[in-house]
Amino acid sequence: MEAGRRVGIQIARGAILLHLLFLRSEAAPNSTGWMRVPDEQLLYERIMGGYVKWVRPVLNLSQPIKVKFAMRLNQIVSLDERQQVLTTNVFIDQTWIDPALAWDPAEFKDVRALRIPADQVWRPDTFIYNNADNGSTGFIAGTYIQIRHTGAVSWPVPVRLRSSCVVKITYFPFDRQYCMVRFGSWIYSQSLVDYEVRQDVSSVDLSSFTKNSEWELLAMRLEKAVVSRTRGHGMHPHLTAVIYLKRNTFFYLFNIIVPCCMLSILTLMTFWLPPTSCEKVTLGLNVFLAFSMFMLLIAEEVPASSDAVPLIGLLRRIASLRRSRVLQYRDAKGVILLVILPQGQCINAARYCSTLDRLKEAICRKRPGLLRRGVVLQHNYATPHSANLTQQWLQRYGWEILPHPAHSSDLAPSDFHLFGPLKRHLGGMAFETEDDLISELRNWFDNLDVDFFRVGINLLLWRWQKCIDLHGDYVEK
Repeated sequence: MEAGRRVGIQIARGAILLHLLFLRSEAAPNSTGWMRVPDEQLLYERIMGGYVKWVRPVLNLSQPIKVKFAMRLNQIVSLDERQQVLTTNVFIDQTWIDPALAWDPAEFKDVRALRIPADQVWRPDTFIYNNADNGSTGFIAGTYIQIRHTGAVSWPVPVRLRSSCVVKITYFPFDRQYCMVRFGSWIYSQSLVDYEVRQDVSSVDLSSFTKNSEWELLAMRLEKAVVSRTRGHGMHPHLTAVIYLKRNTFFYLFNIIVPCCMLSILTLMTFWLPPTSCEKVTLGLNVFLAFSMFMLLIAEEVPASSDAVPLIGLLRRIASLRRSRVLQYRDAKGVILLVILPQGQCINAARYCSTLDRLKEAICRKRPGLLRRGVVLQHNYATPHSANLTQQWLQRYGWEILPHPAHSSDLAPSDFHLFGPLKRHLGGMAFETEDDLISELRNWFDNLDVDFFRVGINLLLWRWQKCIDLHGDYVEK
């Protein structure tokens, strides 16, 4: 029994030994060598062993690293005029020489290029100086870099840039803008890291550019400049990409320019319509409301800037200038009351009754006793004077109204006697503000001779008689 047990143990040991030998034979490298370490892995372990990415990779510390810079513009995403931010999609390619990353391709089965994570080697701290992206630090950050056996390092990075751009809106919507994107090292001076525009390829590649529906790309160039940021820290190289843009005006032509011209023509038509036309006020109000909505549209399109005003906005303001209404009450002795309403303020019944209260006080002050003898008014405009509120006021104080056609040019002293001399007096004058115009208007009325007003009343009597003789068919030529 003991001998049989020993034989069994030896057979078991032999089986285990044969099984282990069989496993080792399976794990041993075969003719295909699938367990062999790849050459790129050997190369990676070779060049990265002892590599320090925090130190500039130069053999001579007195020599700067030459970083060659190229940029390819893919798309102009948007230009936010209100925020003054330009958004673009670009490819930025930076290349430099790192001697510590060079190797002999013959030692690694002719491997001439290697791609590794970008955070494992030294990289230039390229910074976007006019960065406007709140979610970005402004530093260029890429995922991978490519290393050549000569030590040349290529770092291509796709970036969506949000850079600040000063938008000039004077000639909106026929404006042209130029925006700049400025790159440079944040910490290294020119003596340590020097940027250069790549000459072997186009520094600004537009071969894959996608057109924008609002902006047309006129030109783009990449320029180098050396500036001094802080005293005692040397000169710093900057690369500036200048982008020239032209606004496509097709949308604005049919949605802003054409409506503006049409509204301007309608504004002129309000002066062409006769004062007795019932549609004059309606047309004026409609044009005013249209211009108000039109100005809101322009305000949404242009930036809120105090540096310049768009000419289209000035045109809108010039076209929508409103006349200041002047209420003047006079008799044969001179002006009793002069009321100048603010621009855009209309005369309604309540406002006119308030003016009559002021007229009543002015008569008591300037024409004592006239209220006891009786007041007779001649109105030019009939709308606010014929309102029930106005009629109640006149009846309460016993004032009489001369019946005559509303604003007849034949029977209105303002038309045939006052406006002509006033127009000749103001002709050729320029006023900076509305207050200057009102002041000059008041001075002119104060300096008029008494005979001027007496002649106006006498002419009114003569015209009344002529109108009666012609049975109302009278128009002064």
